[in-house]
Amino acid sequence: MLHSDDFRDIVGECGKLLDDCMGLLADVEFDLSSANEDALEPIASKTEISDMADDVASSLRIKRAESCFVKRHLSWAGPESD
Repeated sequence: MLHSDDFRDIVGECGKLLDDCMGLLADVEFDLSSANEDALEPIASKTEISDMADDVASSLRIKRAESCFVKRHLSWAGPESD
């Protein structure tokens, strides 16, 4: 038969074990909530990103064409335009 001191010791050990488990669960919960906060959410779909890339490429082609046009225009004008 268990003596009252033994019972008290067992209950005390169970309480310590419960506290340890609660601490571990709190740490896991904090880690999970931190991971959810750190998760990145896409701001655009793949289609929107593809469209933006096409727009940038088109813009670069237009700028390159404008630059080539200006260079040709300046070379046609020659030195007499001064």
